[in-house]
Amino acid sequence: MTDFIPQTISALIQILIFLLIPFIWWLVTARRTEPFFRWLGWKRPRVTHPGRLALVIIGTLVVAGAVGVLFISAAADVSPSPLTGLGFADLGAAIVYAVAQTAFAEESLFRGFLLKRIAARFGFWTGNVVQAVLFGLVHMVPFLLLGMSPLLSLGTGVYSAALGLVMGWINERKAGGSIVPSWILHAVANLISAGVTLFVLG
Repeated sequence: MTDFIPQTISALIQILIFLLIPFIWWLVTARRTEPFFRWLGWKRPRVTHPGRLALVIIGTLVVAGAVGVLFISAAADVSPSPLTGLGFADLGAAIVYAVAQTAFAEESLFRGFLLKRIAARFGFWTGNVVQAVLFGLVHMVPFLLLGMSPLLSLGTGVYSAALGLVMGWINERKAGGSIVPSWILHAVANLISAGVTLFVLG
């Protein structure tokens, strides 16, 4: 990942892949009732206590950032990132990866599509737990396949699932169903991780 243009193309491809099933689902079930992105939760948050929400997001970021840095450092020995030690040379590509390829795509699929569709049928907590577990598995399995220790891989999965659970709760219980708060939280956490990889490791 050493070039802005290839990274942007990669991000667009991942976004299209992650949005394909939600788009087909919306086309069949909801296209006459609500625009696609609003159906996913891309709308202005409805917040009754902005100060409390800000504190929750900041607190989550502090904890997630600290734990995430530990996992990045541990994973660097097993699967070094192409970004490692590149500094400003790859900052643009890192931002595209953090904000669009991962945060936008994953929030649209997990908190936007899966959580809302499952919750509509089985209730909020069932939907939130299912999407969080799947989110954790998506982050755990690749590390196992790359040869990371099972314990560290499990830790990565549990960490990701816990973060997914909190982000789902923030969206649905504190932001009126908007996935903008979790996208911001996710993007900032990714940017912190990218910053550590670019400027600290290596």
